[in-house]
Amino acid sequence: MPSSRAKKRILAILVGVASAVPVAELVCRVNALFPGSAWDSARAEAFFEARSLPQAAYEMRVYGGPDQHVSEADALPYVHPYTGWTNAATDALAARMVDETSGDGEAHFDVLLLGGSVAGNMSERAVPRLVAAVQADPGFAGRQMRVWNFARPAYRAPQPLHWCEWLLALGARPEAVLLVDGFNETAMSVEHARRGVHPAYPSSSYWSALVRGANLTPALLDQLAAVRLARRAQLSIARQARDLGFHRSALLTRLAERRLRAASALVESESNLLRVEQARAAASDRLLAGPRHPGTDEAAVDAALASWESSARALHAICRAQGIASLQVVQPTLADEGAKPASAEERRLPAASLDWQDAIRLGYPRLRERAARLAQDGLPVVDATRAFASSTETMFVDVVHFNDAGNEALADWIAPRFLGELK
Repeated sequence: MPSSRAKKRILAILVGVASAVPVAELVCRVNALFPGSAWDSARAEAFFEARSLPQAAYEMRVYGGPDQHVSEADALPYVHPYTGWTNAATDALAARMVDETSGDGEAHFDVLLLGGSVAGNMSERAVPRLVAAVQADPGFAGRQMRVWNFARPAYRAPQPLHWCEWLLALGARPEAVLLVDGFNETAMSVEHARRGVHPAYPSSSYWSALVRGANLTPALLDQLAAVRLARRAQLSIARQARDLGFHRSALLTRLAERRLRAASALVESESNLLRVEQARAAASDRLLAGPRHPGTDEAAVDAALASWESSARALHAICRAQGIASLQVVQPTLADEGAKPASAEERRLPAASLDWQDAIRLGYPRLRERAARLAQDGLPVVDATRAFASSTETMFVDVVHFNDAGNEALADWIAPRFLGELK
């Protein structure tokens, strides 16, 4: 039996803990103490819910546009003959767009949104802000602006061009096209070339996962297992937080978010190694790797950006020929020197892979040059790589994706330029 003194110590410890928890909860609710990480119960619930999904369904929920709330089966990617890959939810959205825009008349103003995950992620916060800014213009009185989001994670030129072509071929009739891109084309170029994949090929991690066939080497199988284990651990943390209602407590939310950040960093690290193994397996298979491209990092960047520029010219030519307004926005990235002064929160974010760092260092100045050349040739291409150059606010959640403030700031930057192309 514990002595009287021991019992008093145990009681004192329990009282201390019981007193500390409410204090910690109150402190965690003071958002000023956590810059760039305001607590909101509803947002925390959505955060845990999205991260409780398997990877494909999570990406559809986070980056998937208007039809985000789909089943896991409908979110799984499969090969598409023109766009590289798609899924059932995206194909259903395409059918709905064709049905609702082919004979719509003047009731709606339909915008086709294209690009990668940054464009896809604009849907929740930036798109409504962009829509409000455009509809406030007297020229749009009485018309409802609808944005059809076909931006998808890892898409890179010429995939957005092919989506536009495919939708138009099916009979969709948007009044405008908005394309936000530039990062994926640049960042993946060196990673591809160093591993034997053509610099302008679709994302090797997605493409090889869908069509690798017999190229399952032992090293690739081991790394697939490592990624799967890391993702299972990540899912377990998120599902525990979701099922136990951690979103109701600022303290539990912040503790769970910290654990999720660590788990996500492990997933990213293992996924980077997986991309290496996938590319090695792809290098021996032309279906996976594309045309041979032996060359330097500089040559790889130039090949990818040449594809980007040619795709841009083709997209805007198609739009002009069909009387469709268009605007292409070159997106900023935190990894591009001079993009913005990093906040304390942004300095703590994981760095891009070395392949991506090299590609962005070499490629973003060249990307800006090509964007300027397109604009000089009269094409509706605008450079947003310095849109945040004077902001000290936290805008990024990683080197490429934005938080709510970043999405809203980008929408405010795009709105007058987009409106200018619509008049």
